[in-house]
Amino acid sequence: MGYEDYSELKQELIVHLAKEKEDFTHSEIGHSDKFDEILAKVIDSSIQALTDIEKFIAQENGEKAVEILSSASRVQFYGLREAANATQGARDKFARIGVKAQAFIDPDEQLISASLLSKENAAFGISHSGRSKTTVAAMEAAQKAGAYTLWITNSPGSQ
Repeated sequence: MGYEDYSELKQELIVHLAKEKEDFTHSEIGHSDKFDEILAKVIDSSIQALTDIEKFIAQENGEKAVEILSSASRVQFYGLREAANATQGARDKFARIGVKAQAFIDPDEQLISASLLSKENAAFGISHSGRSKTTVAAMEAAQKAGAYTLWITNSPGSQ
């Protein structure tokens, strides 16, 4: 992707996400909020998330991620607990467009499957915090095995 190593990519993403967060006006939902206020906040948050995704995908790194995912002979998705549904949903969506995809939501299966990947494969970690120890370990194993690794998190500076 044009970076010297994973640390350089991570640092670039931290800077990018920090700039994005400066412009993001997120309203917390409070106990005293009325239904229409909650609805507006949820919709505004969803719109902002889609806008952020559009900005990322429009950049060179987003294009590279799409190239990796579309050319991989197999894509394996990793996520635990709250990320399990997203992990399985991603697998299903990729499978529908003809990509060989698997989802692993069991900690042991994540580590085993990741260690068996190769340079023709891609591993995709999904974690809200980006700090799920098991998923991080699986992604490190995938990278060590030679697979491309990609992450979706909600936390700047994670993993």
